[in-house]
Amino acid sequence: MTAFDFGYITTGALIKRTANTMYTLDQLERYQGHFYNWYDTITMKPLHPRYVSTVDSGNLAGHLLTLKQGLFAISADKIVSAKPFEGLRDTVNIIEIELQSGQLLVEIQKKLRAVLELPHIAPEYAITVIKELMKYCETLVANNSISENSEAHWWVRSLSLQCNSIYDELVSFFPWLLLPEVPHRFIEFYNAINTSTINEIATIETVFSPELENIFALDPTPAEREWLDALKKGADHAREILMSIDQLSVKCTEFADMDYEFLYNRSKHLLTIGYNVDEHFRDTGYYDLLASEARLCSFVAIAQGKLPQETWFALGRLLTNVKGDPILLSWSGSMFEYLMPLLVMPAYENTLLYQTHKTA
Repeated sequence: MTAFDFGYITTGALIKRTANTMYTLDQLERYQGHFYNWYDTITMKPLHPRYVSTVDSGNLAGHLLTLKQGLFAISADKIVSAKPFEGLRDTVNIIEIELQSGQLLVEIQKKLRAVLELPHIAPEYAITVIKELMKYCETLVANNSISENSEAHWWVRSLSLQCNSIYDELVSFFPWLLLPEVPHRFIEFYNAINTSTINEIATIETVFSPELENIFALDPTPAEREWLDALKKGADHAREILMSIDQLSVKCTEFADMDYEFLYNRSKHLLTIGYNVDEHFRDTGYYDLLASEARLCSFVAIAQGKLPQETWFALGRLLTNVKGDPILLSWSGSMFEYLMPLLVMPAYENTLLYQTHKTA
């Protein structure tokens, strides 16, 4: 993984990656809604024995439902925020270590600091800064004679890729900012628009329809027509993103819809470890501890109305203590068991689970 993966992923890149993942999942054979535990990565056919892992299914369902809500949040989030510049700063910090600092890197950090100190980052300013950073990247390579095989070159290239990706995102949503100047009859309209979110850009033509119609009715100049076209282009792009979000959210719901009945023991109120589809055999062991990743599967299945609430209370709560602090026992004592569900599950203070997480 790279800083480009973790530092900042643009909305367009995130949607594209998610869509590619969903497309791949759509090609995979499932059993009663569950994906199998292993597939041939070339043919995408399930490997034998075809096996359904209860806990892996629950983890996937929980993260898909979280992803769905995250996708919906994108449309209302500000397109221009501090996040991309924080990601760029992370990459620059690594480059400083590789190149042992330098005046150019000092200038880059100064530029990023100035952006991150702003309470609001205007799209115009964001584009200007990103263009400057792209030039800095070119100068970094030229001034330092960085070998193409070096670690430093790799990170400078990563910084350049990040800048280009952010720039492409900005001009996709705000194409009118590439035009030389605001036509006189557009100035009042331009000052009135607030296009900070995808929803706002997608509806800009509707919200400001009277103003745009007035401008268009007065025989617009070539420059004004260019502005009208740019506004439409930005709105079309925003609507495409919103449509993709709707389609992906439907897929998230579909892939998270699994039948747990064949994995569930109603007398014990517990989920079995898994099911061998080839042998039509349900494992005899059960997930019976609360302090394990099994709780996410139980939590999701109960929330979906697929399992009764008794399942949650049937999970074991065996206690021990570490230096006087109480902690629930997990199967193997691994941080994965204790902490992984916290990625998508709520945690409440003054509860046994919260104390367990803290102690772990």
